[in-house]
Amino acid sequence: MPDRENTVIVLPVGAIAQHGPHLPCSVDSVISSGVLGKALEKLPAHVRASDMAPITYGKSDEYLHFPGTMTLTGPTLLATISDLFHMQRMVRDAVSWAYGYQQGHVQQTL
Repeated sequence: MPDRENTVIVLPVGAIAQHGPHLPCSVDSVISSGVLGKALEKLPAHVRASDMAPITYGKSDEYLHFPGTMTLTGPTLLATISDLFHMQRMVRDAVSWAYGYQQGHVQQTL
């Protein structure tokens, strides 16, 4: 990622929550990942953006009374997001230094 200061990294966050018998508990995560993929495809070429793998557990306190719902606390979710972005910066810096972004699979995963 040669222009990382001007690249937007997007992290989809879903939830594991009950939506009724017609949908899986993972529907929020599946939809957020799908929408993000389509949105990234539609960006103009000059807009630099990349996605991360989704966080599938979100904050869903309001659905706890439905079976299958799982939630994180707000502080835990924010700490997780913060840790992931911190690690992403550290990994990009290490890969940039070690490989110079010459390997195609490295470019795709960052």
